[in-house]
Amino acid sequence: MICYYATLMRTVMSFILLLLLPVAAGAADKGLTVKGVRHASYAGFTRIVFEIETAGPYVLTRSQDGRSLMLSSYENAFVLKSPLPMVRDSVVDGMEPWEEGGRTYAVIRLTPAGGAVKDFTLRNPDRIVLDIAKAGAAAGPAPTTDKPAVVVLDPGHGGKDTGLQTGEGVEKTIDLELASAIRRILRKNERLKTVLTREKDQYLTLDERAAFANTAGVAVFVCIHAASGASARVYIQDLTDDAENTLHAAPATGDFLSYEAGSEQQATVWGIQQASHAQESGGLGRKLARLLTGTDNAEPLQAPLAGSRAVDAAAVMVELGAAFDRERAAREIARGIEQYVMDTR
Repeated sequence: MICYYATLMRTVMSFILLLLLPVAAGAADKGLTVKGVRHASYAGFTRIVFEIETAGPYVLTRSQDGRSLMLSSYENAFVLKSPLPMVRDSVVDGMEPWEEGGRTYAVIRLTPAGGAVKDFTLRNPDRIVLDIAKAGAAAGPAPTTDKPAVVVLDPGHGGKDTGLQTGEGVEKTIDLELASAIRRILRKNERLKTVLTREKDQYLTLDERAAFANTAGVAVFVCIHAASGASARVYIQDLTDDAENTLHAAPATGDFLSYEAGSEQQATVWGIQQASHAQESGGLGRKLARLLTGTDNAEPLQAPLAGSRAVDAAAVMVELGAAFDRERAAREIARGIEQYVMDTR
């Protein structure tokens, strides 16, 4: 069967080191152990998540007829501790383990609608994620290029919700000051119309923020939060993680569904608008993460963000250390937004 597979996709040497997660010495020599597999189906793609015990390099190949994918360790053992799930949707026609020549593989059968595949690794816990696009899926209405793209900046917290108390000040104030600085830069670009969800010390619910953005015809949504320290992190919505589970790599702000435990939040039915913008949000998050960290291979982190599920556009959350150079942060965030809009319109 192996000779039937041509390596039409790249050999993925994706050590998590490249994603800012150190790999223990010798991890690559041990191969990969899959302890669980999850999947989720959306209008434009299917996501399959392989939960692995220790990060290491892997190989993803596609058959010559394009109807199957094969995942395995780059070298050494590929161990499937968990049964592969029964996946049947418009993109995936099943999964099965395969052994040949002393090696184990996870084979993903595709339907005729199975299109391009994007793969990447995530940290804490270690995961290999495959996004398989649905060929011919509606990409939404074409953007109107003669109108400015609407950028919505969302300063976190406000009013009675003060956020973190840091040595640099109160988070709600830091968030608003940074968002205002980004807007001042972006207003120089005639291709953009930049607005804030709040322009004063005002309390807004998460639903109100999302509704404001959608009503404004948002194309780019960037939520701004502060944290202690001097680092910068960029988060995008993880569409597969159960919102009830505790997150391992939570932002310091705690702005996650798992932390929205009040009775009002528990009664809220969150929107699913963000699901159709997963690839756009990933592209925006990647640009911002690389500019803020100054690292060419930085990737956005994924988490069940409470504030972006109902946002009908590319959406990210930036968590900036209160000691981070805010003038530089404003420049880099504005530059990333401008680059994203230029690439997509």
